[in-house]
Amino acid sequence: MALDTNKASNPGFLYYFPWESWGNFKYLLYVPIAARAWYKGVIQGSPLVGNLCFHILVLVGLRYLMFQVWGTVSRLPWFSRKYQIVTKGMKFEQIDHEANWENMMILTSYVLWIGAVFCIPEKGLPWWDWWGIPIVIVMHAGPIEWIYYWAHRALHHHFLFTRYHQHHHSSFVTQPITSSNHPFLELLFYILLFGLPLSATLRLDHSSIGIFYLYALFIDFMNSWGHCNFEFIPTWMVDAAPPLKYLIYSPTYHSLHHTKVHTNFSLFMPMYDYIYGTMDSTSESLYRIVRKGHEKKVHCVYLTHATDLLSVFHLQFGFQTFAAQPYSKKWYMWIMWPIALPLMLLAWLFGKPFVGATHFIGSKLELQTWVIPRFSFQYSLCSEAAKIKGWIYECILEAQEAGAKVFALGLLNKDLNVDIEEVLMCKVGANIAIVTGDTLAAAIVAKEVEVKHKNDIREVYVTSAHTRVGQAISTYLCEHGFRVLAVLPTEDHAKYLRSSISLKCRDNLVHVTSYNDGKNCKVWIVGEQIGCDVQKLAPRGTHFYPFGEFPIKRWRKDCTYSNVPSLRVPKDAENINACQDVMPRYVVRASYVAAMVHALEDLHYHDYGGDILVELMEKSWELALKHGFSVVDGHASVK
Repeated sequence: MALDTNKASNPGFLYYFPWESWGNFKYLLYVPIAARAWYKGVIQGSPLVGNLCFHILVLVGLRYLMFQVWGTVSRLPWFSRKYQIVTKGMKFEQIDHEANWENMMILTSYVLWIGAVFCIPEKGLPWWDWWGIPIVIVMHAGPIEWIYYWAHRALHHHFLFTRYHQHHHSSFVTQPITSSNHPFLELLFYILLFGLPLSATLRLDHSSIGIFYLYALFIDFMNSWGHCNFEFIPTWMVDAAPPLKYLIYSPTYHSLHHTKVHTNFSLFMPMYDYIYGTMDSTSESLYRIVRKGHEKKVHCVYLTHATDLLSVFHLQFGFQTFAAQPYSKKWYMWIMWPIALPLMLLAWLFGKPFVGATHFIGSKLELQTWVIPRFSFQYSLCSEAAKIKGWIYECILEAQEAGAKVFALGLLNKDLNVDIEEVLMCKVGANIAIVTGDTLAAAIVAKEVEVKHKNDIREVYVTSAHTRVGQAISTYLCEHGFRVLAVLPTEDHAKYLRSSISLKCRDNLVHVTSYNDGKNCKVWIVGEQIGCDVQKLAPRGTHFYPFGEFPIKRWRKDCTYSNVPSLRVPKDAENINACQDVMPRYVVRASYVAAMVHALEDLHYHDYGGDILVELMEKSWELALKHGFSVVDGHASVK
């Protein structure tokens, strides 16, 4: 059956949540609970044991934390990738589909509140009662698991599946929050079902605050366990205690339910699948295959770093919904500053480079993103330069030992004047190409300017024209008939730049020295950050093309701005489910593209230092298009 990636194909009665259209305003539903907790605690002076709304809010916080920890662990390549079950990467569409998983938290909170009002005495519950544990265990292992098994099988009947449960199964590659992604009515049924053991403790007068916390967190923990998509249960444990396979499920076991749909229906105890003959015959063999581990060869490594303090949460293993959008300083992220500051301190004291993400181009290429635990501002500190350079040296050699043939320096890593020859001489027989992507970056900007303005504007203004990329762009545009106003520090720089241009086109280069010289030019190609005062010098309708590592701030509403040099990834790119800092979805920086093209073409030359030849720009551009990369904004005519 073909599954709709967004929702059930035929949504049934009470499929949608009552607050479905509220967007982020749904979080206001926590306000009445918080107000009640405040009233009970502050106005009435009720002790904590009787302030159940307070405990509901604490439980919500603990549940969020648990799902975040499970999600982070499952997305850390160095931790989970070796034992991944479904190796096909998750897509942005699934992230969007699961973005409302917190509806489960809101609904559970209100069910608990309503239940507390009718079932729990005004004085509250004791903190702990040991007899509650055996009651919950017996209730869960017996009635709950059995009822869930048959209800789950019923949900796979065509009538209920297409109206409700298909919503959950549209997530083919599971992750911890997948376990909470259900329609309203189905989720309400689960909450009421899991409330039965707690009701039993109340009925038998052995309930407690601790049991409520323990059982709710147990359900979340085990749900995350089964949906994490990496097999962490060692084979020696199963071999030492064979009955375990009947009593506790494994991530592999539940992953088969999502891939094959009509097997492995049990909740946490597979014994019901064994009893009723619905156990998938490949469960045990697949489990042992996955536990052997699988290592794909690393073809290239891309070395990057965090930009500002909050960007650490934008990494692939950070806040998934946040990372699935281009990075920006959203107002609600400022509440993370108290966590970001200690993380920066820990990274400064104990951090070392780590694998942040792994991407694939079909079955041809694996690229790993390695992250240096430093922020952009630290790259300007003399005290940090030696440390960062040392890490770059170590990473190059480690990448080579891992089998990588290409090593790309992303963001500010390429601005540290690393002595590549010195690095490669450290290892006899070194055979790895160092790439900055400058050649491709220059080609992307030059091609876009050429195509967009070849029929209307023949004069462009280029700042930082003495830099490697600025010089290459200026040379290319002069060769293609544009009059280039190039900002150069001295006349000697101008002479050197003219020497790279053919004799017939040298007059196209005009040496200028200030921003004022661009006030009549409608195309600005800038290699540094320019503020509001500088941008005001440009005429109305100017198009700004940055070629540095970071986009310029958009101060002018009457002008247009391009992003930093970047391309859209090929259609067969996999596991790209986080935006590359400020880039839109599926768009990556030129240095990233250059690394993949170098690896796909098995190129051995370095793209690091020295002048960039126009011929090499053309070659880099053609190879990128050859392998399926495309220009952003749909400029398919750029060739």
